[in-house]
Amino acid sequence: MAFFEIKMLNWNIANPSVNRAHRQFEWLMEIGANVIILTEAKYSGGSLYLGDALESVGFTVYFPVPENNDYCVIIAEKGFNSTKWRSDLSFLSHRLESVVLHTFLGDLKIMGMYVPSRGPKEKKNINKRSFQNQIAFLLRSLYQNGEANNMVVGGDLNVIEPDHIPPYSIFGDWEYEFYDTFGRSGLCDVYKLLHPHTQEHSWIGKYHNGYRFDHLFVSQNIKEHVTSCSYAHEPRDCNLSDHSAMILVLRKPSVRL
Repeated sequence: MAFFEIKMLNWNIANPSVNRAHRQFEWLMEIGANVIILTEAKYSGGSLYLGDALESVGFTVYFPVPENNDYCVIIAEKGFNSTKWRSDLSFLSHRLESVVLHTFLGDLKIMGMYVPSRGPKEKKNINKRSFQNQIAFLLRSLYQNGEANNMVVGGDLNVIEPDHIPPYSIFGDWEYEFYDTFGRSGLCDVYKLLHPHTQEHSWIGKYHNGYRFDHLFVSQNIKEHVTSCSYAHEPRDCNLSDHSAMILVLRKPSVRL
């Protein structure tokens, strides 16, 4: 793969066992992505195996140590001179990982996140609200300070867009407002940009209800470099995870491979 193409994969790996992590790694190698965002990782055998396996084939792996055995986000890249980027979170900071890649686009900021699920009723979504509020503040600050260009944000948001099909009454206005924060911060929902009349689901509930929880956003100044953005349902169909993956390709418009 040439370095004038960025092939990014965004996937919730569902805290795999070591055995399932072996199968996940094989699938990742088949996809051939050079930037990988993995959500719902843990400092457990399966996730640690994936981190080590990716490093063994030349990836630089960013794997924060979570607090209290919580979930975290892994970012891995291959072929770019990357550095860790800022993180302004004081609460559940391990659920946000961010790096800068030196690419044909210049310095490209990658932010991966795993938003907490709604949680038990007695907690009243305290963790989810607090984490979302931090992300919303961070994105607005970046936008207002002119730092939201050359940026890709992805992960499992555990929320759907307001016009999702089918609609679900369980989500509150505060959750839809969180989704809208990305657009108000100068970011474009890449899948909806390319597939405005299509609804796919990245997670299926126990009653066979579909949800589009997994998202990728790009800043407006680089959306012309997007050549494709799609869901790969194979890992969900093959029980590699309970989530489908997303694959995004960014490329120089003049380049033909």
